[in-house]
Amino acid sequence: MQLSVEILAYMVLITLVISFGTIGTYWLGSTGNFNVPIHSVITALYFTIATISTVGYGDIVPVTGIARVFDIILILSGLGVFLSAVTILASGFVNNRIDALTGRISYMERKLFKQHIILIGYSPTNESIAKTLKVEKRRFIILVSDKTLADHLRTEGYHAFVVDETSESELLSYGLKYANRVVIDIRDKSRTLFVALLVKEIVGKDRFIVVVDNAEAEKHLRSMNITEVINPAKIAADSISAKLSKFGK
Repeated sequence: MQLSVEILAYMVLITLVISFGTIGTYWLGSTGNFNVPIHSVITALYFTIATISTVGYGDIVPVTGIARVFDIILILSGLGVFLSAVTILASGFVNNRIDALTGRISYMERKLFKQHIILIGYSPTNESIAKTLKVEKRRFIILVSDKTLADHLRTEGYHAFVVDETSESELLSYGLKYANRVVIDIRDKSRTLFVALLVKEIVGKDRFIVVVDNAEAEKHLRSMNITEVINPAKIAADSISAKLSKFGK
């Protein structure tokens, strides 16, 4: 949005510079300040564009002091405005490239993510989930704090982005409020608890799942009225114990 406003502003400035150059050239040219008389707006416009673009064919040349001063002002103002406009346009392209290279998400990409699945963290459970979702062609993104990991995931074809999981504003910028489901799989206990509370405040307790790797973390989460807690290690242990029980004591 900001870029569009800046482009519009420079378009107005360019129009004003061209208008100033054309009117000034026409008036000065019609009163004998150039080597050839100028009695046509088209000719005045032609000289203005040639001057601003620094082409300078040499067929029309200022021959008086006032015309030369006018020409200098036209060149300086025209070059300044045009170079600034080009810089603004180029910066938009460069920023998009930076977004792609650094794992940041662009405004247009954000608009596309609604009713999607967000995987926060990329520990083993979310890694397996991501592979399944990719095969099923589900709409999902992966948010991690490690840039190297995000870059690697992007080369693997995932929509992975660098984010501070503990920042509410950053999570919201990735469509957290509109997510279908959120899965938190961070191997740091304290960060897991903090992020779980943050996500709960934003999406409610029924639209996210927290993956933990120890009973203590699971206990803390359930005490905070977070019921969707998965402990893969415990599930695996219970499954193995059940199988072992079939063999008897």
